[in-house]
Amino acid sequence: MIVEIINKTKDEFLKSVEHKIEVLEGKLFEKEKENDKLREKVDRMEEQIKSKREQDQHNSANIQEFLDLHSGQMNSIGQNSRRHNVHIFGIQNLRF
Repeated sequence: MIVEIINKTKDEFLKSVEHKIEVLEGKLFEKEKENDKLREKVDRMEEQIKSKREQDQHNSANIQEFLDLHSGQMNSIGQNSRRHNVHIFGIQNLRF
């Protein structure tokens, strides 16, 4: 009699533990799937960031090249525009 009660209790406890293990395994599987999706999303975002950084470096190089190319021209234009701004005092202003 006591042995039967112990065996019955043991079986019920075992079924309860097995059920809890199955539930936990299901939750673990779902979390792993979610984790994999998030990992893929992070990988895609890291690739996008890498691509954007490369674009930024390329754009910065292009801007610097443009500035280097045109800074001499801008300097020349600035010097030429100042040529007409010279005033000499003491000489009569003649207009033709």
